[in-house]
Amino acid sequence: MTITSPCTTTPLLSSKLLPDNPFPKPPPGFFDAGSVFCCSTLLFTASVGSGVLALPSAAKQAGLGLGILFLVCAGLISATSNWILSNAVTVSGQRTYGSVLAWAISYIKTGGTRQGFPLQRLHAFDAFMVLNQAASIVTYLIFLGDFLPSVFLTWTGIPVNRTLVLVIISYVVVLPFSISSEISSLRAVGSFSMWVMFATAILAVCKTPWGALGGQHHLETNSAALEGVTWQHAMQALSLGTFAFMNQVNAVCITAELHKPTPARQGIVCISSSACLFLCYATLMACVYLTFGQATTSNFLQNYPVDDSAVNACRVAVSLMLIFACPLNLFPVTSSFFHAIERCDLESNPRVRSAFNLVVLTVCLVAAIWVPDVGSFIGFVSAYMSTPLMMTLPAFIYIVCCRVEDATLSKEQIPISASKALLRRSCRLAIPAILLAVSVLLWTAATVNLFGGKKS
Repeated sequence: MTITSPCTTTPLLSSKLLPDNPFPKPPPGFFDAGSVFCCSTLLFTASVGSGVLALPSAAKQAGLGLGILFLVCAGLISATSNWILSNAVTVSGQRTYGSVLAWAISYIKTGGTRQGFPLQRLHAFDAFMVLNQAASIVTYLIFLGDFLPSVFLTWTGIPVNRTLVLVIISYVVVLPFSISSEISSLRAVGSFSMWVMFATAILAVCKTPWGALGGQHHLETNSAALEGVTWQHAMQALSLGTFAFMNQVNAVCITAELHKPTPARQGIVCISSSACLFLCYATLMACVYLTFGQATTSNFLQNYPVDDSAVNACRVAVSLMLIFACPLNLFPVTSSFFHAIERCDLESNPRVRSAFNLVVLTVCLVAAIWVPDVGSFIGFVSAYMSTPLMMTLPAFIYIVCCRVEDATLSKEQIPISASKALLRRSCRLAIPAILLAVSVLLWTAATVNLFGGKKS
């Protein structure tokens, strides 16, 4: 006779098994994990990064009116792709971007005939993520090279070489933080970045010369900016906007934690986070551009005087945020690389990990020193790396989810009204077409700008 714990046995007088959890878990509170507010906040925080610093230069490329319009477009695209990915999480049961993509590819290959089988790892996607995260590290280092020399000069009066600063930051600060295999101590940088950007936006509002706006100088500046806009400039501005809204990789993990993930609740999370991001970004873009006009640089904090104590405090805070963001991006680079070559055992080896991080950081350092303009670099990164994650792949995943929905409706013989069927057909044609068309436009503009710059 086997004796088991009374807490886990079935009552002797009962012929039915008890449920695994006889007391249903109550819904999360407003601020608890899994709530709509919590998921929306996490999604907002996941978007805030170095792309915000280059965002006001989008108004320089296309004018303030078009810049705000492109921000609206980028926000709508981001909300749509996040909703597609969150819906795919519910349909597929997967919880990472790579596994959702692998599920979609497997469904297409098998025609939906095999369910629940182990998904193949996408080595090409892992290699792509290595490049994507490494490009983010390059942008962080470029901004650090802009901030730290000016701050050091202001505080000490000693001029410091930009390259020397980047070398010291990379090998003395960033590399030691990335040696450990644990990153829990660095997770606080997520919320820290949100507060830093809030403070930076407030600074931009306070520094705007509101009394001098509306004069002839500002009107002439805006009209001159609009007259010189080309389609390449417009796409460059849109690239900067989409890069600032980039959070799709994290969106899959965040929305997977949502309690009762109905399409309506998923839509609230995606729309509310994008709307809040738009309000912050539009305020920042408008204030900076109205202050500096066509003199706005790709790193707008560099437009402010170097002897301004409030601006220098923001520069130091942003620098700390970027310094800790570098090792946070090195961890997924390492993980994706060793998964791509199918040598996951090497990832836990401290010597191999340290040597690999040293190589990656050196390559990123050389790229940061070589790249002359962070705005152009972000435009290329957004077009070639962020665009597939935000638009191209979600369009493909949306088509697969629609096929799964059709198969379910057909199997269960659920009738659909004519108006609802027309709406579903229209969405299935319009959403992938728009996402793919914008992807092609951004790729084309980035390629033309790249080769046009080389010729000139």
